[in-house]
Amino acid sequence: MWQVVDKKLSKPRMASYLKEANGDRALALKLYEWNTDFSSGLWQLLSPLEVGIRNSIDERLTIRNNRLKRKEHWIFDEFFELGRANSVKENQAQPFKDLAQAFARVEKNGKPMTPSQIISETSFGFWNQLVGKKHNFLWPDIAGAFPYAPSRDQKYVSTLFSDIRVIRNRISHHHKLHSETLVSGDLMILELAKALDPDFADWLASISRIPEIRQLRP
Repeated sequence: MWQVVDKKLSKPRMASYLKEANGDRALALKLYEWNTDFSSGLWQLLSPLEVGIRNSIDERLTIRNNRLKRKEHWIFDEFFELGRANSVKENQAQPFKDLAQAFARVEKNGKPMTPSQIISETSFGFWNQLVGKKHNFLWPDIAGAFPYAPSRDQKYVSTLFSDIRVIRNRISHHHKLHSETLVSGDLMILELAKALDPDFADWLASISRIPEIRQLRP
């Protein structure tokens, strides 16, 4: 079994598991399978968290748009605040470049170009950028999406976002999870969920398989 797995998954990918298993191939394979289970358990939490983040920030930025008496939904960047090019000679800047890709996916799928459809196609990285320093002019409004955060400090939320994005990227690329993620990855996810709403975090904790998976580590 090891030979085919080593060949199909690649020697470099399996090398870290083999090293952790002190050369024991059977144990290395079990560690790989367990890492997959752990990744799946984290994804179970990340998926609803990401949707909750999108909807919460969208709600706050929609309120901002209404307050500023703007006609278009904020996702279309009517006032060029998110990097939308204002002429055909210019290139789109981030984070609007991510939005442009979302627009393209909606169009490719033959769906209506509505805010909800576009938002459903956005990357986690897009929302990560919105809570970053570059867009701190939005923070007074976006902070309202995290009413249960211990403070309105932008760094608190942006740091959690960045750390969770690293976890998300490693899972989506099927990498071996870092030891710190194995120890506290689920806690970071639940912490950000709690900033949205403690009841939301409690629900995520109730469906989490991570405590059980953690105990089954080979």
